Amino acid sequence: MAKDKSTIRIWLRTDKPNKDNTLPLTLVYQIQGQKKYYWISDTKLPGVIGPDGKLFAIFWDKEKQRAAYFDKKEAKRIAAGSPFDLLTSTEVDEINDNIEKTIKGIRKIEKRFELDGIPYSISMVLDKMKEEQSGTTKKEQPEFYISDFIEKFCKESQDHKEGTIKEYTTVMNHMLAYEKLNKVRFIFEGDADILKDFSKYLSGLTYFNKKTQQTERKINNITKAKLFSTFKTLLRYAKKAPYKYKVNPDYLDYTDKSLIRKDSEFEVIALTQEELVAVYNIDFTKNKSLDRARDIFCFSCFTGLRYGDLVQLERKHIRKDNTIVIPASDKNSKRIEVPLNTYSHDILKKYQELRSPLPLSSKTQQLITDQKLNELIKKVGKEAGIDTEIEIVRPYGLENVSLGMFKKYDLLSIHVGRKTFTTLSLEKGIPIQDVMALTTHSSFKAVKRYINVTKERKKTVMAEAWGEVKENNLKVV
Repeated sequence: MAKDKSTIRIWLRTDKPNKDNTLPLTLVYQIQGQKKYYWISDTKLPGVIGPDGKLFAIFWDKEKQRAAYFDKKEAKRIAAGSPFDLLTSTEVDEINDNIEKTIKGIRKIEKRFELDGIPYSISMVLDKMKEEQSGTTKKEQPEFYISDFIEKFCKESQDHKEGTIKEYTTVMNHMLAYEKLNKVRFIFEGDADILKDFSKYLSGLTYFNKKTQQTERKINNITKAKLFSTFKTLLRYAKKAPYKYKVNPDYLDYTDKSLIRKDSEFEVIALTQEELVAVYNIDFTKNKSLDRARDIFCFSCFTGLRYGDLVQLERKHIRKDNTIVIPASDKNSKRIEVPLNTYSHDILKKYQELRSPLPLSSKTQQLITDQKLNELIKKVGKEAGIDTEIEIVRPYGLENVSLGMFKKYDLLSIHVGRKTFTTLSLEKGIPIQDVMALTTHSSFKAVKRYINVTKERKKTVMAEAWGEVKENNLKVV
């Protein structure tokens, strides 16, 4: 992406002499340390400059980087015994005019890119030069700008869920904000260097935290990695039918080094067995909203179902053998098959008079929205005394930044239910492959980030394998 002014110089290449002793007349074009060579076109002067833009060294002024003219007196001295005639002033002017024309052509193309807000590379400029000289213009696709394509794709898509479309729109909005600020555009065949600058832009976004009364960074590495992953997914769609756009492969190969991290063990919010029991047993008979939110949350804790799966849960999905069978998961379209346990069975039994397995909103007759549900779950956690303090740490660039200490109930959400199921199932000794089958996780890596092995489980595993220490007679420092 061109931000610094490009440099152009004309070089008569003495390192590549031809058999007739002519030398290639070459334009050296450079932007931000990258350079390419461009041959000056034929000036149709036989014997002086060849058909491929070659010139005798005697006719070149290296300092001025232009063809040289000699007056009659000088010409007689130089031409004595030479196998060629000297250039006339007209011929010199023609060569130099051709050089000027080439340089001006490049500057004109650069200016057009800049006015259109398009980040350009050396290849883009020189390709445009070749098109104009050959009299052919590359046919531009209607969705020349990537953000325009994303907008159209989201409007036309029939196969993507609302949450997925929201992710695509978020990427587009960040791109549009960056384009407006920097007066550039993301284009399909653009220079991938724009992604480096875009990454810095995302890392620099801030917001004012009313709770801490401080300005904080808005996007951490985890969020940024997700944005780039989504961006690449959209580009892959652009390459396929019916769009079939030519995408710069460097976009798909781009890797942000700040996102390449070892498996960092950031906190995983999940309830312990004692906390889950406390939430499950608290009496909310005087508060129906909290009572229903608690039951939905606990049902997730006992089944591992995502919010999207809870939304589509119907009575027909509860089989006679006490197994929940949903044909396709909301997340990955995999078949869900989860046996009921004592706790999940009792929650369904509580609402057996309703047409839906779980309580619905009286207004919409659908499961309460995830935003409202998360708000109520936090209140449930507070009432149940889930107030352990947890430090939240997130990676920003190459450093881990503490976002502060938080009460655990403030970190609860419906997705914590799934994490709790995964964590406690592993703690109870269920093999990881069986947990993955229940949660429809596709890989160990996907499950690993949700594992939060407690000290108690570590002690149990060690005792079972190597024997339990009954008493401690060691001196404690």
